[in-house]
Amino acid sequence: ISPILLSGIVKSFYEYDMALKEFNPNNYSLFNKINNTILKPPYLIFDLEKKVYDNIVENCLENGIMLNHKLPFAVLPSDFSKGEVQKVTDYLNRRD
Repeated sequence: ISPILLSGIVKSFYEYDMALKEFNPNNYSLFNKINNTILKPPYLIFDLEKKVYDNIVENCLENGIMLNHKLPFAVLPSDFSKGEVQKVTDYLNRRD
C-alpha cells in the first residue's frame, strides 16, 4: 500500500473517532417538532407516502431546503441555529 494512501486512511480514522467523541444527539432535539418524522440523530426519517414525500421534496427545493429525493430521510447538520431549525420545522410542518 502506498504510504500516502495509508497516511490518508489513518488520518480519516482519527478524524472519524474524534467526531464520534464530540457527537451529541441532544443537538438535534429541536428537530423533534417535525410532524410525520422519526428522529434518529443525525438522521430525520420521513414517515409519509411516496407521493406526499415527493411533493415535499419538490416544494422544499424551490424554497432553499434540500432533501434526499430518492429515499425519505435527511441528514441533519448539528450546527443549525435555533432560528434556522425553527424555519425548517415550520416549513416542513406546513401542509399546502
